[in-house]
Amino acid sequence: MGSTARTKKNQPLQCVAKNFAALLGLILIFALGVTSSCSSSPKHEPNLSPNKEISITPQVTALGTVITTLGDNFSPSFSADDKKIIYISKQRPSHTQAQIYLFDLNSKKERRITYQDGDCSQPVFLKNNQHFLYASTTDELKERPLLLYKKSMDSSWPHSELYMSDLTGVNIDRLTRSEGYDGSPSVLPNQDSIITYAKSNRKNIEAWQMNYENRKTFPVLRKKGISILSLKAATGEKKWVWVEQLDDGTTQVLVTEKGLRGASENILPNLKWNYRQALWWNPDRLILNAKTNSPESKFQLYTYTLSTKCLQLLAEAPADILDPSLNEDATTMVFSSMVAGNSQILMKNLADPTGACLQ
Repeated sequence: MGSTARTKKNQPLQCVAKNFAALLGLILIFALGVTSSCSSSPKHEPNLSPNKEISITPQVTALGTVITTLGDNFSPSFSADDKKIIYISKQRPSHTQAQIYLFDLNSKKERRITYQDGDCSQPVFLKNNQHFLYASTTDELKERPLLLYKKSMDSSWPHSELYMSDLTGVNIDRLTRSEGYDGSPSVLPNQDSIITYAKSNRKNIEAWQMNYENRKTFPVLRKKGISILSLKAATGEKKWVWVEQLDDGTTQVLVTEKGLRGASENILPNLKWNYRQALWWNPDRLILNAKTNSPESKFQLYTYTLSTKCLQLLAEAPADILDPSLNEDATTMVFSSMVAGNSQILMKNLADPTGACLQ
C-alpha cells in the first residue's frame, strides 16, 4: 500500500523529468543544426581526392552521344565557351546523394566537384566559365531539421538554397537565406550579374531575379494559385517563355514578346499536354519538353515556331527525354534519358525537324 502511494506521488515528477529530457534533446538537435549551418556551405573533404579525373569513352547511339557511364545523371548544362558540361550525378559507388560533376569535352574526362551532405541540383555556368550556380539542400537540412520543421518541410519542392562556386568546389558563396525552395537558376543572355531563379511562397513557385554581386533580389513574375516554372529569356530579353502549373496539376506554355510586364499568350491553348520545360532555340522557335495525355506517354522534345504556329517532333525515345539545354550558338543540345537502365547524359547536334506540323 505504501509503495503504491509513493509510486503515484512520484508520477508527476517522472512525467516532468521525461518531458524535460525530451525538450533538452530537441534543443540539442537544434543547437547542432545551427552550429553546423553557421559554417554554411560544405567544403571539400581532402581525403576524397576532389581533383581526381576519370577518362570516359563516349558512346554513339541513335538518340545521341552518351557521355556518362556511372550512376544516374541529369540536369546537364554547357559552359559559355562550349568546352565543358556540368551536371548532377547520384547513386554512384562512392555516394548516393546528388552531387555535381564536370565533363571536359576536349579531354573526355569527368571530375566530381561537390562533396556535400545534402542533394545538389540544377547547376548552370556563369559567363566567365570559371564559376557556376546551383541549388543544394545541405544548409536547409541543418538549419531546419525535419524533426522540428516537419510540417513546413512537407512539400513537393525540396527546401534548398542557391550557391555560387568555382570549379574546384572549394570556394562556395551562399546566395540565398530563406525557408523553402530556392532553385532553378538561369543566367540572362545579355547580363553578366543578373540571374533568374524560382522561389517558393509555401503554396506556389514564383520567378525572381537577383544581382549576385550585391545580393539584391526582387520578384519578376508571380500569380496567385499558379507556379511559374522554367522562365527563360530570348536574346534581347524582350521575349520570354515559361510554363505555368495550376493547383490542379495542369500546365500551359506562355510567351510574351514585350517584356514580363507585357501581355502574354498561351501558345497551345487546345493542346492539354503535360509541359515540363520550355527554352528558346532562336527568337522565333522554342524547344518544349512535353508529353501527351496518353497513359503510356513519355516526355519527348518538340519545337514550336511562333511565326507559323507549327509544332513538330524534335527527338523521341522509348523512355523520358528530360532536362534539355543548348550550347551558346544553339547548334548542340544536351539532355538526360535512360540508357541500359540508368539515366545518362547525352549530346546531340540540332537539325531542323522534317516532320509534319502536329498543330
